[in-house]
Amino acid sequence: MKKKIVSTLLCTAMLVTMMAGCGGNNAANTSTNSGNSSSADTGSSDAATTDEAAPATEAAASDASASDEGKVLNIYCWNEEFKSRVTDHYPGYTEVDATTGTIGDVTVKWNITPNDDNAYQNNLDATLLKQADASADDKIDIFLVEADYALKYVDTDYTMAVSDLGITD
Repeated sequence: MKKKIVSTLLCTAMLVTMMAGCGGNNAANTSTNSGNSSSADTGSSDAATTDEAAPATEAAASDASASDEGKVLNIYCWNEEFKSRVTDHYPGYTEVDATTGTIGDVTVKWNITPNDDNAYQNNLDATLLKQADASADDKIDIFLVEADYALKYVDTDYTMAVSDLGITD
């Protein structure tokens, strides 16, 4: 039971972090952040020149990649528990219907498959295999797993470490 609670809390933390990244587009912050990363990557004499040119270039690249990412957050679950936590506690979540909601300009789609007879895992496996060919709005963004079969997914290309999302101790 403790593993399920920890898993649910971890997934909630990941969702909150992802939604914070999906907030308003602040061009000043984007330029400042890209300028800082640019100066860290360049040599000392070229840093000043690169810092001046990098914000415009990287901001344009950021806008292009953001448009390629899609506007749908697809969440796969085996029951309503995680969905109810998000709908009840995430500020700004608006329910459209039983399987769709919005957070700002992002559409949240809930794909809930009961775990009876391993149906959730089978559906998840089949959908993950189609990720390479799926459009940005159809790809799985978040999926929940139970501790019993988490190792099956942890070391695959379909998952990433929470530290890569900025979540640390």
